[in-house]
Amino acid sequence: MERLTISGTKEAKPDVTIREALNKLAEYEDLEEQGKLLELPCAVGDTIYTIYSDEDSSFIEEPKVVEVSTYRVWIDSAYFDYDDFGKTVFLAREEAKAALEELER
Repeated sequence: MERLTISGTKEAKPDVTIREALNKLAEYEDLEEQGKLLELPCAVGDTIYTIYSDEDSSFIEEPKVVEVSTYRVWIDSAYFDYDDFGKTVFLAREEAKAALEELER
């Protein structure tokens, strides 16, 4: 069997064949069509960037994700719903900084 070595793609495990990779892709496509494939916004151990703003101050915090569920991301004893991403929670500091600057205007 031909080994998976396509330039410009992520590397597969060395013992994975093209057929096995295509079968796995087909399985993921089937799950997606059935509404059973969930793409999580981040992983445990990732740093997220949260913005806080009130009348007195505004700032960015950089907590580590400690748990990810099907609809929430937990940091210590607090959590954020996936709907918060792009509003008050960001995956990049630059995005959080831009959102905070927009809030301050």
